[in-house]
Amino acid sequence: MAIGFALCAAGAACGGGSGGASATPTTAPTTSPTSAPSPSPTPTATPGSGTVPAAASGVFVNPAPDPSGNASKAAAYVGWVASTGPGVTGYVVASSVNGGQPVSALVAHGTAYEATGLPAGASLSVTVTAVNAAGSSAPTAPVVTTLPSSPTAAQDAAYASAAAYSDANSGLAMLAFRDGATVYTHYAAGYADTAQPLASGTKSFNCALEIFAEQDGLLTLADNASSVITEWRASPNESQITILDLLSLQSGLSGTPGYSPGAAPTLDTYQEAVAETDSYAPGQAFIYDPLSFQNFALIFQVKTGGAYGGNGQVSGGTDPVAYLQTKLFTPLGINSNAYAWTRDIDGHPQMAGGASFTATDWLKYGQLVLQHGTWQSSRLLDAAKLQNCTGGYQNPAYLGYGITWWLNAHNDGTYNPSIDQIPPGVVPPAGYDQVAPHAPVDMFMAAGAGNERLYVIPSLNLAVVRLAPVSTAGSPWSDDTFAGKFVGTLP
Repeated sequence: MAIGFALCAAGAACGGGSGGASATPTTAPTTSPTSAPSPSPTPTATPGSGTVPAAASGVFVNPAPDPSGNASKAAAYVGWVASTGPGVTGYVVASSVNGGQPVSALVAHGTAYEATGLPAGASLSVTVTAVNAAGSSAPTAPVVTTLPSSPTAAQDAAYASAAAYSDANSGLAMLAFRDGATVYTHYAAGYADTAQPLASGTKSFNCALEIFAEQDGLLTLADNASSVITEWRASPNESQITILDLLSLQSGLSGTPGYSPGAAPTLDTYQEAVAETDSYAPGQAFIYDPLSFQNFALIFQVKTGGAYGGNGQVSGGTDPVAYLQTKLFTPLGINSNAYAWTRDIDGHPQMAGGASFTATDWLKYGQLVLQHGTWQSSRLLDAAKLQNCTGGYQNPAYLGYGITWWLNAHNDGTYNPSIDQIPPGVVPPAGYDQVAPHAPVDMFMAAGAGNERLYVIPSLNLAVVRLAPVSTAGSPWSDDTFAGKFVGTLP
């Protein structure tokens, strides 16, 4: 196949016609022109002999601020899953702004591309076509996204109203990320962006931990916990518990008399975890049990090469936070010295409530989840597995909780106060069956005891972080009021 412009040489940028995009044949894309792309011809093909390549798949587009800093411009990262061949020599990335003439660029190697100099606030549509000597595949289905722009006056007013509510309830920080850019930043007087305890906001990191471990072939949600925790094999209820049951808080476990989050640094929390009592069979009750996450951490450590000696004792294996640093935090640009993680007397990280993060870094995690597990032009987390965590999985014990994330879904009567144990701060308001009826139903959140929050709303392409001191635990707070304010449904 003859392409209407030359392939890029390794490490060099190449243009796609006047005002067209540029790309490099590496997995780290470079930028296109600093002005909005002008129409350029779609590459033409001269049919050759042989078999044309299979189509690429899994295309995603992540909008971003333009690297020039010009607020009237925007950028977009594009990534995809490589064609299975045969003999793929490159990919044609065709992008169209506001339905206009497509602009095409050729990526000679890799599965990543970045376009810059795009008009802020525009609609961007992207397709990818695989190319080899015999011809080209069919283009992928268009992926459409909205490029970042400055907030409207109404959006600014909504964010400011939410920030005022946060401040009035001891808030320290509120950040909003929308359409690929941080569009609102507010810190309380005297507060810098320093790491703050997330309390139970930590739990949502276990979703990423499980997905990474599953992608590495270490475990699955269906794995039976007693395959590692041998003490549970004789129990009719505990012998049925899976990793899914632990992470969706439907295991039926209800803690131990000696455990509390505050006492964790003085305890062996793995030992406490395996000694939990089972009040119900899996799936019968929703019990907000922090030690379920320590049981998962123990299982993870064994699945990564550790040896289980009974009574919660594990030797060897991989530390869960060290694994997250490699798999999650380093790709997001979060250094290990930028956060803290509480550990117990034996050094086990507290996976239910031990993390302390800055608002900026916690928002990066929200951005990753909002972008369906992708970061810039790379996929970190499988999209379907992530969707399971954030609403795809229907928790039989309580529809208001997914896998480590609180959901704004209607619980449809699955909340039974006589057996379910839900923290007061996330119980739906009287007369409603969702935690925030004034927010979109697809909203989900990580929530901590001091009303630390990470909200993600895919339908609005929006993520919001709110930090407050853990010492404010138990103080008045309404997720419905706060979320209603920042989405503009409440004044």
